Amino acid sequence: MKIRKLVLGQLGTNTYILGEKNVAVVDPGADAGKIMAFLQKEGLQLDKILVTHGHFDHVGALSELKSLTGAKIYMHREDFPMLGDREKSLGFMTGETPPACEVDFLLEGGEEIELEGDTVKVMHTPGHSQGSVSYIGEGYVCSGDLIFKGSIGRYDLGGDYLTELASISKLFDAIESDWVILPGHGMETTKEYEENNNPYIV
Repeated sequence: MKIRKLVLGQLGTNTYILGEKNVAVVDPGADAGKIMAFLQKEGLQLDKILVTHGHFDHVGALSELKSLTGAKIYMHREDFPMLGDREKSLGFMTGETPPACEVDFLLEGGEEIELEGDTVKVMHTPGHSQGSVSYIGEGYVCSGDLIFKGSIGRYDLGGDYLTELASISKLFDAIESDWVILPGHGMETTKEYEENNNPYIV
């Protein structure tokens, strides 16, 4: 799977573009214009939008991208109420409110999403938020704010510490040591690196 990355918005959110031509965008955090410009420059057609969780810095361009492209949106049902809500989405932290938006597929976890002949599996990985999910492909996982290189996502803003650790453990049971973990912020990592270097992983 070809993977490209844009870093967008005030909090430097990683927006991933998966695929060769008919692509999926993971977490369009901000700057729909920049995302569209990149897609057009590379000759890409946006087919799907995959949301790891509903915090404002991961969905800021969601509504506009859907309006411009008609791409289908996938998001866990527990985080759907964050859209259009400044408090639930944590938009109050910067004064931003993600627009309310129609979501085509409200996820539960366990679904499989087809992308250019490959399968992306949805794993419900709550802890950072109640509706956080990870998207698992062959050799990679888009983990949102579940885990970062050497750290984990915040759990004190509507999440839960023990739940987050349990979700990381569940994710690690499902992937190989050398698979690439693509977090919502910062540098990519691997399961092996985190098991050897992350103080939260025991």
